Amino acid sequence: MRFTDDSILLIQNWQTVEDIQEAVVRLEGEMAEFVKSIEQELDGTDWWSGEWVFSQERPKQADCWHPHLGSDEGGLSMGIDNFTPDRAFGSADPPFLYVWVEEEGRDLLQLVVERIEQMPGESLGELDHRKSNRYAVKQPVQKCPPGGGEEYFEAVMEQTLDFFEHYASVLLELDDVIREHLAKNAE
Repeated sequence: MRFTDDSILLIQNWQTVEDIQEAVVRLEGEMAEFVKSIEQELDGTDWWSGEWVFSQERPKQADCWHPHLGSDEGGLSMGIDNFTPDRAFGSADPPFLYVWVEEEGRDLLQLVVERIEQMPGESLGELDHRKSNRYAVKQPVQKCPPGGGEEYFEAVMEQTLDFFEHYASVLLELDDVIREHLAKNAE
């Protein structure tokens, strides 16, 4: 058997391969810390209040919601997901920001999407009418340009805060419609 040129290159540079693998693990941890740091940045904004809840259940994902928005059974949240090196820097689909509808029946999803479409101004991200998912809105997080560094993370933070602020306002404006829908379905 013959090893390929790529395999020989790896074998000849195995210490570098291990160093890169360790660096990727460290980068994953730093990206998880970045996701966690979103909460601290939200605390510094004018619209974020003690009523909003921030949660990071997985290192690559975090979301936030307002307990008075909808209910536990049919609430809405917004968040960031898949913030990993392969998605931020590689060829995989990019991480994304989202508005999530918890309700099983998907009727609330349709209602939220339709109401957002009717609002004046342009929505951030793509509205999703498909009942086969629970994302009302998804917006790709920008990919890191070649040679990017700290400025990339600053740009992602700005994009995330803008998205959250926009949809916090939108969802709170739709709160009465959401509550009415949930009350009808509870009967």
